[in-house]
Amino acid sequence: GGMKNIQDIYPLSSLQMGILLHHQMKPVGDTYVMNSLLEIGSDDDLDNLCRALNNIISRHDVFRTAIVWKLMKQPLQVVLKEAALPVAEVSLQDGQSAREYFEEKLEPQNLTMDIDLAPKLRLEISRDPKTNEWLGLIQTHHIVVDHVSLDVIQAEVEAFLNGKEDDLPKAYQYRDFIAYCQSYNDKQDGKDFFMNHLNAICEPTYPFGL
Repeated sequence: GGMKNIQDIYPLSSLQMGILLHHQMKPVGDTYVMNSLLEIGSDDDLDNLCRALNNIISRHDVFRTAIVWKLMKQPLQVVLKEAALPVAEVSLQDGQSAREYFEEKLEPQNLTMDIDLAPKLRLEISRDPKTNEWLGLIQTHHIVVDHVSLDVIQAEVEAFLNGKEDDLPKAYQYRDFIAYCQSYNDKQDGKDFFMNHLNAICEPTYPFGL
């Protein structure tokens, strides 16, 4: 969407920097890709789920965030004003069930996600030829989401599906959390902390009785 679609730009937290390092080292087989596999009963259910996920992306800027680091002096996260839920329909091989496809995709060595793209919610769907029902795989990444966030997503999806979106609390900006982390780091000296706690150790210990 170009410059006019950029809402905000700010650095990564220390934890995000660590997760980015792991992603760079192993982009395929990325242990920080988070998955939810859903059984979706009908076309209407699928449409309602997509609307709910798009509403969540609109509410929370953290899901409209792209992590940018290539050719950069410092990794940054770029928040877009608008980012629509990507929905990819899978073409199954002959004789393959939708569940077999997703089970293979969810093998740890196959997990991957482009974290330099927004939004950080993706949906992959496939209609099972045997049951005629949809299976849907929702993917996000731990660089912007944790298990507490997943509970929030589930609760908000249910609220949107039940017409209770007006009861949802205000969504806070992720930049405020990043600012808090930076302020905390500025006030704390990590080196002094660890020197104080480890000053009695003069040599490394051998693990497992070696």
